[in-house]
Amino acid sequence: MRQQPGPGKARTFVGKIVKTKQGQYALLTDPKDGKGYFLDNQKEAKKYNQQEVYVTAQLDRQTSTLHVITIKPAS
Repeated sequence: MRQQPGPGKARTFVGKIVKTKQGQYALLTDPKDGKGYFLDNQKEAKKYNQQEVYVTAQLDRQTSTLHVITIKPAS
């Protein structure tokens, strides 16, 4: 029986919390190329809108979603 790939190990991602055109909060990790990740904890992400942060999370590569453990301000 083959297991579905799930979220990987937790790691820290650095970037800026932004609100997407669809109204979701995401972590922008590469502003030049517009790359980043969706965040599964929208309520916590909203507190840090437009701030540079450290997000400790598990990455779901299939959906580009971070399963948030903690969010802390970078400064």
